[in-house]
Amino acid sequence: MTDFAACFGDTLSLGITKWIRSKNDTNKYVDFCSDPCSYGKYSGFALDLLMGGKALWGKGGKLLSRTHGVVPGKQLIVRPLRQTPGGRTLRPHAELQATKGASGRRPMSMKEIDQVLDHGNVIKKIDMNHPGGPTVTIQNTRMPGQPQVVVDAETGKRVVTVLQPNSTRTRP
Repeated sequence: MTDFAACFGDTLSLGITKWIRSKNDTNKYVDFCSDPCSYGKYSGFALDLLMGGKALWGKGGKLLSRTHGVVPGKQLIVRPLRQTPGGRTLRPHAELQATKGASGRRPMSMKEIDQVLDHGNVIKKIDMNHPGGPTVTIQNTRMPGQPQVVVDAETGKRVVTVLQPNSTRTRP
C-alpha cells in the first residue's frame, strides 16, 4: 500500500512529494519498481485526467511534465507485465529496451534474457543508489555482443533493463 500511495502522490504532485521524501531519507521505503507503484502512477494519471488534467497540462495544452515517462493516452492502460519463460518480470523500461532496442543496441528476446541470467559469468555492477532500489548487472561474455541484464538486488526476478550491443564479439 505504501508503494501505491507514494507513487500516486508523486504523479499528482509532479514529483514534489518524492523530492520531500528524498530530503527526509524515506524514499528507501518505496519500491519504485513494484507493481503497486506502477498502478499508483497510472491511477494518479487517470485521476488527473478526470479532474481536467491540471497536474500535467498547463495553459494552452502545454505539457508540463512527463513524470516517470508516462504520457496520457499512450500508456494509461494497465496490463500485466511481460514475463520471460523463466518467470522473470520485465519492468516497462526493460520491455521497451528488449523489444525495440536503442541506439547502438539490438532487441533482446525473452529467452536471451533468461540465458544471460541463468548462465551469466560476470557481475558487472552493483548499484545501491538506483532510484528503484538496489540493482545488480549480470553479463554473459560468452554470448554474442556480451549482453547485460539489470535486475533488482532483492529478488533477482524483476528485470530493470537490458543491454544488447549490436556487436557479435564474445570472450572465452
